[in-house]
Amino acid sequence: MSGHLSSTALTIPGKVTAVGLALPNGLSHESWLAVIAKLKLVSRASMWWWGDALNYGERRWGKKYAEALDESNYDY
Repeated sequence: MSGHLSSTALTIPGKVTAVGLALPNGLSHESWLAVIAKLKLVSRASMWWWGDALNYGERRWGKKYAEALDESNYDY
């Protein structure tokens, strides 16, 4: 998975929460492997997404973006 993705390309079956992932019973091996690939993508990309989102806020709202930076738990 590379290049541009739609948010639906990251859809994971089952219940996704901030602290867990409950996959549905009967998931095929192929579908399970697809979930693993999506999790790998999210893990690798999330830091870049944070940076892009924070940079957008800085460009759009200047110093007000510091509110989001505080929420991110990252340093400028």
